[in-house]
Amino acid sequence: MMGTDVSLPYEDVLREAGMQGRVLHRQDIYGSGPPMNIVSEELFAFASDRCGSTVLDVGCGVGPYTERLAASGRQATGIELDPSIVEVGRRLGRNLHVGSANSLPFPDGSFETVLLIESLEHFDQPEAAIMEARRVCSRNLIVTVPDIGAVPILSKRQVVPWHLLEATHVNFFTDAILERLLGQYFRTVETTHLGHFFTVDDEPVFMHVAAVATV
Repeated sequence: MMGTDVSLPYEDVLREAGMQGRVLHRQDIYGSGPPMNIVSEELFAFASDRCGSTVLDVGCGVGPYTERLAASGRQATGIELDPSIVEVGRRLGRNLHVGSANSLPFPDGSFETVLLIESLEHFDQPEAAIMEARRVCSRNLIVTVPDIGAVPILSKRQVVPWHLLEATHVNFFTDAILERLLGQYFRTVETTHLGHFFTVDDEPVFMHVAAVATV
């Protein structure tokens, strides 16, 4: 998503700006649109294979992962800060609640698993969100984030993945960064890479870092 009209593709934004003689600014290119109501099958499989029977999906957006986990037989709950986004998800029949990742409205150990699927990069206080996730989970935390390690590899070909620089991304992670961060709060942490989409000089480039942290 980008620009003032997130429905426009890049080509239309550039064409329209050219016709108007308007200089484009960062917000025209690296903007942010509404939450996507889609599920990455690779990310879902990673999470589903590792989560328990009760799951809290933190930063769930409109709740596509919450819905898929519920359909797989889990007791899945989503939490999102923006009430208008929660309302959209509720109208779709999803079990969503309004709340902050930094102060989850649930007792200690309420869920076997907490998910942070492509959300930790957006939080102003990622450490606080991780501590809260640790408090309410009794088994494990599952995290996926964009892999900033793609940037130095792709820069060899003068390419920058747009999504990594989306306007609302305020935290950036490699596998080592994420592992050390989670390791401050969890007993064990295992990381991997997901979303192989490019190879540069025989070096694979991934879209995501994924981690499972156990209590």
